[in-house]
Amino acid sequence: LSEPFSWIVAADQIPQLLIDWISKLTTSPYAILLLINVFLLLLGIPIETAPGIVIVTPVLAPIAASMGIDPVHIGIVICLNLVLGLVTPPVGAVLFAVCGVANISLDKLGKAVWKPFFVALVVLAIVTYVPWLSTWLPKTFLGY
Repeated sequence: LSEPFSWIVAADQIPQLLIDWISKLTTSPYAILLLINVFLLLLGIPIETAPGIVIVTPVLAPIAASMGIDPVHIGIVICLNLVLGLVTPPVGAVLFAVCGVANISLDKLGKAVWKPFFVALVVLAIVTYVPWLSTWLPKTFLGY
């Protein structure tokens, strides 16, 4: 399914259309990253991480590159957002697995997950807006 989707995205020049639309909306990389974060958090709720990466990367990578955002940085932002979606009530797939393993109700777990979720959102914001946090390791060890 991802191969035909990627072909359609490339053939219809979806990334270029989105780049044009977004550049009319704003030219600030910070605003673009905020829009990407909101979009990915919402997308990550019903979609698992791996298919989400396959679906959004061909679209978001060219947009990020056109705005001067490092490819490693946008990759980490994509992954963090989609993983956070897995633990977002009420649909988060990981929540159902935890309920089964821990033998607790979804209601009880849903209430308990909010504090760590908001801490994770703060971490996401820091990683999003302080790009060297996500790029220093590859640059240091791989010479990237």
